[in-house]
Amino acid sequence: MRKAKRAAIRSRVKWQQVGDRCSAEFFKSVRQKNAQSIISELKNNQGKIFTTCKDMEQICVNFYQALYKHKEISEEALEEVLRDLPITFTTSMNEVFSKEITEEELGVAAKAMAKGKAPGHDRLSLEFFQKTWPYVCIDYHVMIIQGFEDETLHESIAKGLISLIPKKGDKADLNYWRPIILLMAAYKIFAKTLQLRLKPILNDIINPEQTVFLPLRFILDNIVLTQEALHWAKTSRQPMVFLNLDFLKAYDKVS
Repeated sequence: MRKAKRAAIRSRVKWQQVGDRCSAEFFKSVRQKNAQSIISELKNNQGKIFTTCKDMEQICVNFYQALYKHKEISEEALEEVLRDLPITFTTSMNEVFSKEITEEELGVAAKAMAKGKAPGHDRLSLEFFQKTWPYVCIDYHVMIIQGFEDETLHESIAKGLISLIPKKGDKADLNYWRPIILLMAAYKIFAKTLQLRLKPILNDIINPEQTVFLPLRFILDNIVLTQEALHWAKTSRQPMVFLNLDFLKAYDKVS
């Protein structure tokens, strides 16, 4: 424990000395980080290695098209799964959530967002919208409403810059790269507006056993619950089964 604390202190001291300066140490760390993010070869589904840009680009296209493609499901099976689940999203909630978005809502969302975030490829930051909101709010509101009518967002805010971040594992396998999208501020304001609409009802529609991604809920509660359940099973000599499920890229396959 003491060794870990000393190492943490030394790392902070070193960063204060060379971290933000244009020194050889700084550029060395930048080069090392950039080298980790370079894709020099990729495997296809059959495990064959490709090194040309054209081939690697095609592998990426095929991989993510297959990943994000909508998967057909059995309506009968879905009905059987959902039949006995309680209805928590009520008609009144749906009416509130389905109301047309107003300029006021968009303005509240724009002001509530944190500053200092990287802008998208249009180079318009959140600070720009916050400063000029009285002048841009009408046109922005019209664009969002038009998107609902057309059932698609305008391409000026729907585009993003995608970067692949390496994880642990074989860098030639796309499964070990995590895509991150740099979205434009105009899109983030729209998403924040929807989030603020949903926030008041999340605790009513999401089961209390979910302890992550919600205010006033703590993911470590699950660890405590598991330990308490194990202790109860041992002391009361009760049989118990724990099932640990790891869904592969679950967020990408929500459908």
